Amino acid sequence: MAFWLSALAVATLSAGVLIAYMFARHSKGRNTATAAFRHHKLRFQEIEREEALGLIDPEEVEGTKLEVSRRILAADRARQTEPEFTRAPRTASIAAAVASFAVIVVGAVLVYSRIGEPNFPDMPLKDRLEAAEEMRSTRPSQSELLARLPDQQIPDPEIAPETLVLIEELRNVVAERPDDLEGHRLLVSVEFGIGNYRGAAEAQEKLLGILGQAAGPDDHMQFAELLVLTAAGYISPEAEQSLLRVLELDPARPLARYFLGRLQLQTGRPDLAFQIWQELADSAPLDAIWATQIHQDLAVAALRAGINYEFPAPVFPQLDEETIDAAREMPESERRSMIEGMVSGLETRLNESGGTAEEWLQLIHSYKVLGQDDKASLALERAKAAFSDDPEALGKILTALQGIQAGQ
Repeated sequence: MAFWLSALAVATLSAGVLIAYMFARHSKGRNTATAAFRHHKLRFQEIEREEALGLIDPEEVEGTKLEVSRRILAADRARQTEPEFTRAPRTASIAAAVASFAVIVVGAVLVYSRIGEPNFPDMPLKDRLEAAEEMRSTRPSQSELLARLPDQQIPDPEIAPETLVLIEELRNVVAERPDDLEGHRLLVSVEFGIGNYRGAAEAQEKLLGILGQAAGPDDHMQFAELLVLTAAGYISPEAEQSLLRVLELDPARPLARYFLGRLQLQTGRPDLAFQIWQELADSAPLDAIWATQIHQDLAVAALRAGINYEFPAPVFPQLDEETIDAAREMPESERRSMIEGMVSGLETRLNESGGTAEEWLQLIHSYKVLGQDDKASLALERAKAAFSDDPEALGKILTALQGIQAGQ
């Protein structure tokens, strides 16, 4: 703290002294017309030198001399009538200098007293790491956080009443058959499809209990995603345990690593988040749905961690190496036009011929990256219509989009 107070004092005094000097210094005045007169005379002499050296067209010499001579006469007449340059009295200059100095010093003190923290000590690295670890170990559990959040299920008005009756019957049947594996899988898909993420998470948790050690990385990953969805992007201890289990079974699972990076950012370790996401960005395939989003998250983590990070140009799927190299050499406007053209072409193909869930997600996310949210929303509605009979595929799209939004 002593260093910063000293630095503030030196900067304030330096500014005050400089302004005081500018007020008080002795300077010679120069009338505008007099300066113009001298300038034109020097120009006339320069023309004569150029004429002697043959550097100017002889046909232009007389006309140029005549014009400059006219300006010399005009400036001479003006300086005869221009008032003498006057300087403020020395006493007034000193008074203005002292007043300016006082305003700067007093103003700096007042501003610092209002927005500064003179009694706030610097936190050593060791203390910051300990604080981050405490934040992580004492963060709320999934149930504690959900108790603070409203129920996120929003009834879909397009769901027919008879469908709701069937869903309720499915819930009752599954409740009566706690070991029905396929019944629980179906319930997870149905609950997710109607936006009841808490119900889907509860059903997935029971499904994991049925599977036991036979549960694979996909099963644990789906549970972790549902926990993150129900907690509005928060990575709870329960979600963390599921993510760690995923990485035990599949160490290269990128979405699990992404969420663990989000956990580091949420618990005061942006440096570790940056490290995790940097490794993901370096290994991201071009068709990864998070390939562009990860760079945006890297920029946030870098800013918080004090790391110098340059945001790269957007990378979109389905580009060969030759096209990518050419795009890097393009001006920004041309590169954006090329990308917009490719995205538009993808949209046309999907609307005419259909496509996979991954391709629709690529289209939606591409429009979001381009800042065209209206087109992204329209593409999402078309995707919902395209997969109205395939809740699993639609679920993949909605889950991925929710995960991306949770990382923002």
